[in-house]
Amino acid sequence: MSKLRKPRRKSHPVLVTLLLMLIQLGVLIYAYILFAGFTQFLAFGWTIFALVLIVFIINREENPGYQIAWIIPMCLFPLFGILLYIYVQVLPGTRAMAKEHAKSVERTAPFLVFNRDVLRRLRSIDGPFGSLAMYMGKRGPHPLYLSGDNEYLASGEDAFESIFEALESAKEFIFIEFFIMSEGELMDRALKILAEKAASGVEVRFLYDGTTSYRLPVGFDQYLTSLGIRVHIFSPVIPLLSTYQNNRDHRKIIVVDGKVAFTGGINLADEYVNIKELYGHWKDAAIRVEGEAVNSFTLLFLQMWNMQRPDDEDVLVYLRKYDQLPKSDSFIIPYADAPYDGESMAENVYLHILYQAQKYVHIMSPYFIPSHDILTAIIFAAKRGVDVKLILPRIPDKRIPFYVARGYYPQLIRAGVKIYEYLPGFTHSKVFVSDDKVSTVGSVNLDYRSLYLHYEVGALVYEKEMSLKVEADILSTLRESERIYMEDYRSFHLFTRLIGKVMRIFGPLL
Repeated sequence: MSKLRKPRRKSHPVLVTLLLMLIQLGVLIYAYILFAGFTQFLAFGWTIFALVLIVFIINREENPGYQIAWIIPMCLFPLFGILLYIYVQVLPGTRAMAKEHAKSVERTAPFLVFNRDVLRRLRSIDGPFGSLAMYMGKRGPHPLYLSGDNEYLASGEDAFESIFEALESAKEFIFIEFFIMSEGELMDRALKILAEKAASGVEVRFLYDGTTSYRLPVGFDQYLTSLGIRVHIFSPVIPLLSTYQNNRDHRKIIVVDGKVAFTGGINLADEYVNIKELYGHWKDAAIRVEGEAVNSFTLLFLQMWNMQRPDDEDVLVYLRKYDQLPKSDSFIIPYADAPYDGESMAENVYLHILYQAQKYVHIMSPYFIPSHDILTAIIFAAKRGVDVKLILPRIPDKRIPFYVARGYYPQLIRAGVKIYEYLPGFTHSKVFVSDDKVSTVGSVNLDYRSLYLHYEVGALVYEKEMSLKVEADILSTLRESERIYMEDYRSFHLFTRLIGKVMRIFGPLL
């Protein structure tokens, strides 16, 4: 960004944060050592306390993976495990944030009501997916819409060209939400358009996750404000050891004038369009949505923007009314997922696709650290004759999760799942497609963080034309991928296979 000048830093913020967290960890270890001196007198008491905590953890409504991840250190190091668990769980930030999000969702709920005629139409065509739509409408609430002119974008390059085209056409407002941003050509181009639009009277709002602040110059938010852009940083990073830091805004949403919206795996950084190469060729995907469903994306953005606001915002001014709905048998549900809201919405969408598949389920994901339910559903689909293909990266961005994903290969291969690794580089697409009728594109990875810890977003589309486009992208990607057989897995370095197996225990924390 030519206009942006980095102020001099007295100290690097990442180093300061790490230092403060290490100090806190040191205090925790010191407390452990202090108490450990009395273990000969208190060992029995700590053991009983650990057992009580284990019973408490087992009976909590949490994913079994998290329960195991906590129980193991309590069994091995009772005193340290107890102190760490109490320290993390008693901090109120996570639950407070969840309550604020729930209130924000409740404020928009009156505008997220599904059309019962549209629901009846889908149920008459496909009863099981009609039931899924009813569940999502009630529990989200994420209404079902008749599809407008939607477009699948099979690369980051295609996605951002379409996004920039939409931004340049903006007349009223632009809402943007990203997880990651970095300085570079893509950022320069985006900010040039946004600054021009803000100067012309278009309302521009920019929401980004607090962890990306370390990739940006100090004062970046003030710089955006100086351009006339309204800015909100979601959950700025605080140097505390707490699960509060785990609940990140991993979503990607762009809304223009309430007429067009985008979501997918893309972020605002040069590697997403291969201007800069970090892990070989970056393969990503997104979806462009038009029509009434854009209203849902508008409200999903405002739900996050308006967390912790003391008063309500008039959201009606950003919604568009559609008197004439398309006469088609194509449907779409924009949906979101949030931690601690009582619903695993994204996971349930994936599970439903897997359990309803009759012919095939094809998947692209950057990570594969599945929950027990997802793993069971994938294996069951393959065992009952469904063609299950899973495309993962050959070049990883994170080594440990990569090795853990490979640790699942033997179990999957034996069940009949066909695993492929994308040879040119890193697949960042988060895509499911099944039976030439249903697909989903969004920000949700196949790992614990996306399924349980992060705020996520996606679009579920019941439409043959869209499914065929997604499937065409899958087939194109397969031509650049190598299938992994059992002998290939055995040829992987023994040390990396051991890491994958051992670290699988801690999958919920990766």
